[in-house]
Amino acid sequence: MLKREGQILFLPERVTLSTVTALGSAFAEALRHNQDALVLDCAQVTEVDSSAVSLLLHAHRLANEARTTLTIAHIPSNLAQLISLYHLPDLRHSPQPGPSD
Repeated sequence: MLKREGQILFLPERVTLSTVTALGSAFAEALRHNQDALVLDCAQVTEVDSSAVSLLLHAHRLANEARTTLTIAHIPSNLAQLISLYHLPDLRHSPQPGPSD
């Protein structure tokens, strides 16, 4: 479900309740095969619901745990509106924890 080109993971057109479980699993698998950084590209996303926000939060948490920098690129306006509606912090970047974390 997640197309991958190097360190870039491309989300599909639909990121909804029916797809987020598989997408979350695919993201977790991609983290197992990555050392430094990943980009989650949302350019193709056209249909979202609130579970898309949950997926981004899940990806953010997994990246932090893996000490991987995550950049979320090309967030479509419908997803940005949901992120804003839930008063969530900026999800575009997941800072890499330092060695003391």
